[in-house]
Amino acid sequence: MASSSLTIKCDRGIIRKYGGTRSSVKSKRAWYEDMDVNEFLSWHPHLNERDFKTMKLYTRFNKS
Repeated sequence: MASSSLTIKCDRGIIRKYGGTRSSVKSKRAWYEDMDVNEFLSWHPHLNERDFKTMKLYTRFNKS
């Protein structure tokens, strides 16, 4: 069971959900925050530039 999660959303809905340890989720969030449009579109070819501009990142860290 994942102790933390990252949800990536855009106007069209949820793009992706990641689960894992606190550090892996923080790392994945930082990766998405530093991503540019071209990198985003290469990882998510079914999406477009508008999805990148409306992307929002939500993190949840469970307390143990």
